[in-house]
Amino acid sequence: MNRRDFVKMGAAFGTVSLLRKQVPMGLASPAEPGWPDNITYKVGERIAPEAFVVDAEQRRQAIMDVILGNTTAVVNVLYIFGGGSLANKERLGGIWCPDSFEDLQILRYLQRKYEFAEVQIIPVACAPVYSSEYYGLEKRIFLDEPDDSEEFQAAAAQFIESTKNAVDAGYIPLPPYFDLRFRLLFNPSEKWAPAAGYGEIADWQGRFRAEDETQKYGVPTIWMLDSEGVVLERPFHGNVYHSEPYEINYTVIDIDRAVQKHL
Repeated sequence: MNRRDFVKMGAAFGTVSLLRKQVPMGLASPAEPGWPDNITYKVGERIAPEAFVVDAEQRRQAIMDVILGNTTAVVNVLYIFGGGSLANKERLGGIWCPDSFEDLQILRYLQRKYEFAEVQIIPVACAPVYSSEYYGLEKRIFLDEPDDSEEFQAAAAQFIESTKNAVDAGYIPLPPYFDLRFRLLFNPSEKWAPAAGYGEIADWQGRFRAEDETQKYGVPTIWMLDSEGVVLERPFHGNVYHSEPYEINYTVIDIDRAVQKHL
């Protein structure tokens, strides 16, 4: 990192630190009635070996395989965020989730600082499964259509391509994996229950969703796992940059300190 970039990073740290001091905490609304309790992974638990994402060719990749595939990483940062905005060109940076767009500065910082350290960053771009109609797709196409349908395949390809565009533009610092069905942060509310075409809902779905998460999506959410997939920290989540009042529950300083703690 050259001196100019270092100064920029330092300024960003100061701004974010100041922002955090000014924001009241705990402003999220109560969870919907009937949501299951205590399903979120706890510190010390190992994630399910079946938990998976897909790559750019839509091939399933077990998160544990990704972790074990990097034999030097002591800390694995699983960064779950809202990906490309498909046909909606009005979204900042081509990212459908405004909070994810703002939060990606954390991912860019981590990638630069720990590029040559014992840290593996695993970004996972989530599709807008509950609001696909606002991004040029049919309503609920990621929830109701089977994997092998032409409609689903076309929608998935468009989402992946739009996310790649955000990578090429530099907003996402490295190629992500994809959660096309929103399995990791699965919303248990009956309002968003998928149709039969979605397929089986696995036991591990939604276990990456923070237990006190009240937002429909809950992106971005950040997890830290060791070299065997054991949870090192409670999930970092709940940053809402575009609301009144806004709410910041973690900053780049918090994430960096957590990484340092486990190196």
